[in-house]
Amino acid sequence: MGRMKYSETERIQMIATFLKATQQIINEEGLEQISIRKVAKIAGFNSATIYLYFQDLDELITIASMGYLEEYCRQLEANTPKISSAYEIYLYTWKLFCQFAFKNPQIYYHLFYNTHSKPLNESVAKYYQLFPNALSHCSSTIWEMLHSGSLEKRNYQVLYPLVKEGMIEEESVELINDLTLCYFRKILESVCENPNLDSEEQTKKVLDAVCFLLKK
Repeated sequence: MGRMKYSETERIQMIATFLKATQQIINEEGLEQISIRKVAKIAGFNSATIYLYFQDLDELITIASMGYLEEYCRQLEANTPKISSAYEIYLYTWKLFCQFAFKNPQIYYHLFYNTHSKPLNESVAKYYQLFPNALSHCSSTIWEMLHSGSLEKRNYQVLYPLVKEGMIEEESVELINDLTLCYFRKILESVCENPNLDSEEQTKKVLDAVCFLLKK
């Protein structure tokens, strides 16, 4: 008996079911408790069906994790047009990013610091192909940032415009970028290890470091 053929709509609905099941496990048990078998059971399919649409467990978790960035993206898109300078946009982007990252530290750590089975930008592209409405109101600048994949490239997109404003020298961009992301990773790891840390306080630490590096 041949394998059932699904329409494109049915295929997307099935993938969405797997992603929702993955997110359910994340919310109820934690990211580390996810398995293909658990996801398949909740979704009502067998495990083999998941491998028709996802390379492995890492890709499934990574694409499911993208859903946790949607509210961040909506707020970023809604508020950045109201800010005139690249400097203020950069600070706001980091403030908002930290606020959301420290609410779901394991998710953000998995997305941006774990080693993935395939390049992150490929998983990001796949997510937005499946859910194009998530980007329907994004400006070209934010669209490019979101599709950059790695946090290094994302931050570079909003950091480099500060060169034109005379805030930083062009030759300093790479170093500032690297140091900022290293410090953010340190704070994010602390929050992962101790979720009871005050998120506002951790956000302030990152912003203080961002401002310090720009002034230097």
